Amino acid sequence: AGGEFTPAEFRSVALIADEGAGRSERVPLYVDEPMVFRLGADWQGEGRKVGGVGIGHFIVIAPAGWKRLGDVPVEPEACVDSGYRAHYFFGSRGDGRPVEGFEERGVSLSVIVLNGDRVFDDSDQGELFVGEPPVLKAPGMALARVGEEGKEGWGETFGLDDGKSLADVLGGREGWFFVRVYRDGVGVDADSVHFRYMPSLREIRMEGEVYDADTLLVPGPRGHGSVDVEIVGDGRAAAIAGVRVEGSLELECDGRRIECPADPAATELEIRVAGERGVVDVVVGMPRVWWRVSVPGEAPGQWLDRAPRMTREEFRTLGLAGAEIWIDVPDRVRRVGVGFGDEGATNYPATKSGQRRGCGVPLGHFVDHAEIDQRLFQDAALSAHFAEAVVELVEIAADALPRIVEFTVGRSRVSPDDTVAVRWRAEDCGGVTVSLGPDVGQVGSEGSRDIRVEDSTTLTLTLSAAGMEDVVEGRLIEVVRPDVVKGSELVPRAKAAELWRRAKGFSLREVSAVRGAEGLAIRVDRRRRGKHAVNVAALERCVNEQR
Repeated sequence: AGGEFTPAEFRSVALIADEGAGRSERVPLYVDEPMVFRLGADWQGEGRKVGGVGIGHFIVIAPAGWKRLGDVPVEPEACVDSGYRAHYFFGSRGDGRPVEGFEERGVSLSVIVLNGDRVFDDSDQGELFVGEPPVLKAPGMALARVGEEGKEGWGETFGLDDGKSLADVLGGREGWFFVRVYRDGVGVDADSVHFRYMPSLREIRMEGEVYDADTLLVPGPRGHGSVDVEIVGDGRAAAIAGVRVEGSLELECDGRRIECPADPAATELEIRVAGERGVVDVVVGMPRVWWRVSVPGEAPGQWLDRAPRMTREEFRTLGLAGAEIWIDVPDRVRRVGVGFGDEGATNYPATKSGQRRGCGVPLGHFVDHAEIDQRLFQDAALSAHFAEAVVELVEIAADALPRIVEFTVGRSRVSPDDTVAVRWRAEDCGGVTVSLGPDVGQVGSEGSRDIRVEDSTTLTLTLSAAGMEDVVEGRLIEVVRPDVVKGSELVPRAKAAELWRRAKGFSLREVSAVRGAEGLAIRVDRRRRGKHAVNVAALERCVNEQR
């Protein structure tokens, strides 16, 4: 605020301006200790310098060579001064453990640590302690002040070495409190946290299970159902004094239990719990997963809790048009893996968008995947992967299976070296190999061909592709030879009327009169010149039988 500093000056001082009082002063920023700044959710907004990392989002400025310990939610970034880096810290509620810092600084960046029995909820009013009052630890601090948040009046300052505990100072009070600590008196070195205390509360249950940071409600085959939330006390107080939900939804509440309807607008319940000597506000998020498809230039689609069914072409069209799926997730979810199948999911960070948290997943990222780019022989699903749950977002319908519509041969019985006319037609053959056997090989999905046959064989039309069983049809072609044709055993009619004899064969005129008789290798008696109707009828029966 006013003035410029060299890097060396930045390391040692900052100008603190109080515009209302019309004054400014320089105070030390970095003296052998990391600089800690508290920010809003997802490290957004302006930061306030504090004494240590507590619950929430923090940025810590430390020398570039310092080695970070513990979980690293976001990779550190470079600063204007290359000698320093900005580290992102997230202090979660519920375990009471100090936040790990840097090897060079020691193992903790925490200034205030409250230890005790907790009940998890999603409130930003600090941790919710139950049973006995929490125990305050603030190493290196001399003074502490405890008071009621949101109220003017009660507050008490005490020395941390005076032998007083937080329980002594609270004196049986219940509600929402702050605690501030100071190294050697009230000044800018103070750090603070707020907390809630309700001794008679025991747990919050959702759908019969203890509600905690890992609770996640995924839709079943019929989507989401209503959610049962229960406030469990120890038999004394801790009853529901009021409840509020977004919008105008109607809730069923009997003083201990709340039934929350399956509605995307119901993102959290604000519950006022009354104890024997005070009240606390509890926030229970509805950790349900919803999603919707949005196309640029169009209104967002409706919220979904069941996967819509699309063809590959419909999915591709949406993807190339810039459509995305917005996946709505609880605040505790930091990233979502999205992909086809159990492996190869791409991680997308979950961020705030207005009052909701989620991630936008462009469908165009998946149009070149095999499930969309290639023929699909069984249904597939684009799914969101969480720690222990998988949610199907879009169901991709399998392509129609290829089928043989026509496969015919001109004749099924031929003489050696005769040709047979073959016709075929298959449908839905995109990405499918069509082959004609045994010796022809790959052919188109529709066609005809004359095939020379030397020996009896079965012609096969085969449709094949990876991921499906072959579709096969066969047609038997039998080659008949003189030694197996029994036409010569027919009894031709003799020249003498009504007289029958076993002769050498039929006349050429009789054989040529019957279409197809030549292919049966019928014996011909070349001495005979006439044609008898009885003989012709017998030959016709023989030809039909052979066919």
